Amino acid sequence: MFYILCYVTLLKMEQFENLKWKEIQSNKVRVFQLGDEPEIFYLIKIREDEYMIVFEDGYDQQTDRVEFANKQQLFDRYGVNAT
Repeated sequence: MFYILCYVTLLKMEQFENLKWKEIQSNKVRVFQLGDEPEIFYLIKIREDEYMIVFEDGYDQQTDRVEFANKQQLFDRYGVNAT
């Protein structure tokens, strides 16, 4: 079973081997900065009432931090209106 799964995975990877990533425009991403600090987060709408929050800062202390929240949680945690 493991070998079959690996083979299928390799076949799928070969399918995409010649494809290249292209940038598309989206209105689902907003960017927030904490005052004048070099700390920002990207607010990405992923479903009707679900958001992904991706953090980035100039010190690389929170660069790998990701959270998920709904509209109410966003407001409670960060004071941000999702609408």
